[in-house]
Amino acid sequence: MADNNGLQKLRNLDRAFFDLAKVRYREALLIRLLIFIIGLTSVISNFMTTISPLFILILSGCSEFLIWKSNIWKSKADSLLGKLDFMDSLGWSISRSEISDLVVGTPDKIEKKLKIYNHFGDYFASVAPTGPKRAIENIQETAWWSKNLASQMMHVCIFTAIFIFLTSIFLLIFSIYTIKDFDSLYNMARASISIIMLIFSFGFISISIGYYNFSKNSSDIENRAEQIIERNNISKIDAIKIIHSYQMARVKSPLIPTCIWKLKRNKLNQVWEQYRKKN
Repeated sequence: MADNNGLQKLRNLDRAFFDLAKVRYREALLIRLLIFIIGLTSVISNFMTTISPLFILILSGCSEFLIWKSNIWKSKADSLLGKLDFMDSLGWSISRSEISDLVVGTPDKIEKKLKIYNHFGDYFASVAPTGPKRAIENIQETAWWSKNLASQMMHVCIFTAIFIFLTSIFLLIFSIYTIKDFDSLYNMARASISIIMLIFSFGFISISIGYYNFSKNSSDIENRAEQIIERNNISKIDAIKIIHSYQMARVKSPLIPTCIWKLKRNKLNQVWEQYRKKN
């Protein structure tokens, strides 16, 4: 098993991978917002109607490319995090060849900034020694965190989608009662539909479903871990199976924004320490 400094460096590297994935995804969403603004401007004012399709085509390609890059960094982050879970829980080491494969392609500026990632205490609260019991307690804790954070993000996405939908409907109704010119009213109707399409362009519905599934799967895994702990007869096979189940659920889930984690971490840490931590 790696020493604490080596383990911390790998934790920092994993966090850097996740941050890169989130940055690329955020950039893709900003480009999609720009596409929406260009399209909306063309609909309302007939500005750039000739060349806007070309701009939208180019920007759409850039957005898809950034989504692809985000998925690559998320895949690297999930792979390393899975290895770190086994290292911390069962003492499985990570070979130099595995680390070199993960580090290849990492921007130099990211490697130089690894030291700025702060470490807030121990990664897991379990005080059990390395082994099946620690593995189950670790996965129960991380599944509990995932359940709550994914649920929070699901509600954010749903409320945002509802707000966008209601805003577009309000604008349409307001236009019907205040605008008398047919052409202007027609343009406002098209603008309202464009605003509704923003829900699908940003993927609020599919992402909400992804967060819901991750929260539900995490809750199920947390309950399974609790049942195994209560048996007081934990085998390594039980630990490996439940860790694998959680990792499969995490790989398929959307990214959790860092701002949500920072907003909730103190409260979740406090609740876990007070009510859930095993002595």
